[in-house]
Amino acid sequence: MKLKTEDCDVIGISESWANDTVNDAELCLSRYTMFRIDKEDASRVGRGLLLYVKDKWQATCCTELNDYGFSQSLWCSVKVKTGKLLVGLCYRSPASTSVNNDKLLELLTEVVQQGGYSNLLIVGDFNYPSIDYVHNSVSSGPDSAAAKFLDTTHE
Repeated sequence: MKLKTEDCDVIGISESWANDTVNDAELCLSRYTMFRIDKEDASRVGRGLLLYVKDKWQATCCTELNDYGFSQSLWCSVKVKTGKLLVGLCYRSPASTSVNNDKLLELLTEVVQQGGYSNLLIVGDFNYPSIDYVHNSVSSGPDSAAAKFLDTTHE
């Protein structure tokens, strides 16, 4: 597969399937700084995150957010012309526990409150099929994990 990267400043890939047997050279993209989190358990499919930031931007990993308690997220700070951009890549498994769902909401609230950032970009695979983003509604009910996620992202 050929990835067209000419116009992309940030690329996020969830479910990379990478593990410690895959070295950085196999995953790196020319002219990009790469950040990665591998899947923890080789017996499970999916998981793993890759975040690429174009080399023209100065990017550093935000380990304090990566270790916040939500099972799969990767964060970096990017120095841009207008200040600093906080970039987050998240993967929420369809089988995510209620504790992990709550940690995701806590993490999103925390990143919004982070000082020193002029902008925030959060991308990923959140696996909430009951959310209809076109109509801004949730079919699973107002107290569901999906509804709480949608409310948090609106805030």
